[in-house]
Amino acid sequence: MNKSAAFTSQHSDIHITSAAFGQLSRYCQSGFPFEACGILTGPAQALSGTAAIITDIRPVKNISRHPEQSFVFDPMEWVKTFYDIKKNQQQIVGLFHSHPGGTAGPSIADLAGFPNGLDTTYWIVSLSLSKSPAVYAYRFVEGHFSPLMFTQISV
Repeated sequence: MNKSAAFTSQHSDIHITSAAFGQLSRYCQSGFPFEACGILTGPAQALSGTAAIITDIRPVKNISRHPEQSFVFDPMEWVKTFYDIKKNQQQIVGLFHSHPGGTAGPSIADLAGFPNGLDTTYWIVSLSLSKSPAVYAYRFVEGHFSPLMFTQISV
């Protein structure tokens, strides 16, 4: 994926609309007890500034053999979703998945499965700690996940 297709490292801030945050939480909860996964998107023009904005989530079917403990994007849905994002003049700002029975921290499987060279944010939604999901954002830097601060915004 080239830099025009993903959130690039030039961004110092990341924002998620309250609507997108709600979508993310509800979608991950609806997948319980399995891991839900997908793509976070925002307007293409938002990438030209210093802040990326997530305005929508794009669910992608989890085809893992063990969906209660891992996720694998359905390749056909991934391609269809990617082209739909581009057609609608959106950009990929991040990838997400849920941890139905774990914390919102990256697991060893997350580290091993993260695509090499992909410059995007990585969001994990924990469904096990309370009635409302715990959501954390990360960036993969020099072989490990670094936590990111994000801000919920209203538009």
